[in-house]
Amino acid sequence: MDPATVEEIGGHVRKAREKLRIARQLIELKGFDDSVSRSYYCMFHAAHAVLAALGYKSKTHSGLIQLFNKHVTDVGALPAEFTKWLNFDKDLRENGDYETAVSLSKEQAQSVLQHAETFLAGVES
Repeated sequence: MDPATVEEIGGHVRKAREKLRIARQLIELKGFDDSVSRSYYCMFHAAHAVLAALGYKSKTHSGLIQLFNKHVTDVGALPAEFTKWLNFDKDLRENGDYETAVSLSKEQAQSVLQHAETFLAGVES
């Protein structure tokens, strides 16, 4: 594998771990919208790491999800629910980040955090 690719994969994994750490702290601080965002970005970076290892890149969130589904979950490398989480949690993240009349709940933040923890653990294994 190209050294640049190894560095890119490691960078995405480091980012994913950092986003997960911050997501946990934000729940404690009652920053539920931001916790959902950080949890989603944990999965986003973990998915980028897997795709980089397979030789794929995406410039968009929807492209990332499509590539991840096609080359990772559709072939059984990781559970299909990982793609579902990326889709659903991306929408929650967008609501929390952009909708002024929406505030995400502690339960939603905890659910997305659990998705992110499971997602990252699956990618790292």
